[in-house]
Amino acid sequence: MKIFLDPDKTLSYKALVLIMSLSVLAGLMITPLHFFIDPNPSPFSLLVPPIITTIFFALLIQLLRKPESALLVFQIGFLTLWTANLVPAWFFPLEAAYRPNIQLIDTLPPIASVLFVLTFGMVIFVHPDKVVKVAFAAWISIASPSLLYLITHPTELETSRGLDLFISLGPAMTVNMAMIFFYSCLQHRLQELKIERSQFKNLSERDHLTGIYNRAAGEKILQSLLISPQKQAGLILFDIDCFKAINDTYGHAVGDQVLQELSQRCLSRLRSEDVLIRWGGEEFLVIVNGVSVDEAYFVAEQLRGMIAQHPIEAVGTVTASFGTTGLRLGDSVEEILHRADTALYAAKQAGRNRVILDGTYSFKASA
Repeated sequence: MKIFLDPDKTLSYKALVLIMSLSVLAGLMITPLHFFIDPNPSPFSLLVPPIITTIFFALLIQLLRKPESALLVFQIGFLTLWTANLVPAWFFPLEAAYRPNIQLIDTLPPIASVLFVLTFGMVIFVHPDKVVKVAFAAWISIASPSLLYLITHPTELETSRGLDLFISLGPAMTVNMAMIFFYSCLQHRLQELKIERSQFKNLSERDHLTGIYNRAAGEKILQSLLISPQKQAGLILFDIDCFKAINDTYGHAVGDQVLQELSQRCLSRLRSEDVLIRWGGEEFLVIVNGVSVDEAYFVAEQLRGMIAQHPIEAVGTVTASFGTTGLRLGDSVEEILHRADTALYAAKQAGRNRVILDGTYSFKASA
């Protein structure tokens, strides 16, 4: 199921659901171990796992009910897990430092594994610009008390448990941080490539003079439209009248200005879901989505009137002729364009500056 339009958000959502589910499952497994297997469990070991499990279960329910709350769920889950590790990370080293009969290697819960998951899991949800700083802060805040304690208590450091703790919280986490830094750099590069790809795609799809879609892009849009025959749409093909005379009289630079001006005017009248395409030379194609043929005819009339009633400073009054048709079940690109072109030709033959609806629907013309 596609939860979000953005594939990256969909992937992050699925990853968060998986992580929250596994966290709940792990909590359900760890909680009874402290009650029935640990001969002398600490209050932290008895209270923290069931509390975290309950919170994560509630967050998982919220996430499944409202996927749009994924960021808030992650933030609450991160703060919960960070706090749940921060308290024992400081309590047990301080307790061992001030009570000579207690050794840290005997009392410290397994915070190293949770710290690894906590920091590395950030790469999925924290922005690449911030992930290194946030992960480093979490590492130092949780690991530093135990590392300082072990360095100042070499007898405990030299034990198997002491060495394991020191390596896990120190060198191993350093490698983890290096991987997170590498991920951050990689994400930056991927983002740059994504932007470059978007720019190249935009350049390949846009007409260099007017900035609207070019014919190649327009043909792809038409093809995708025809794949969904249940979708309603109108097609308007229009051509600037006597454009050759404008070029011959005023020059091609002024002709280009006319094309640019008319393109912007049409865009200002069309909706965001409609598509304006420079089909070739002075010819334009408009795809009016979600409308009937008669409604497309009305849109064409609006465009015709707007062009004819507002002279362009450099050349004066400019008019255009329009052919209109509608999308049909089983249409090919060639068929629908042929109907629109036939209607446009009829408008030209009838005296220009008018809209003619494809005659296979009903005949409409405007003078």
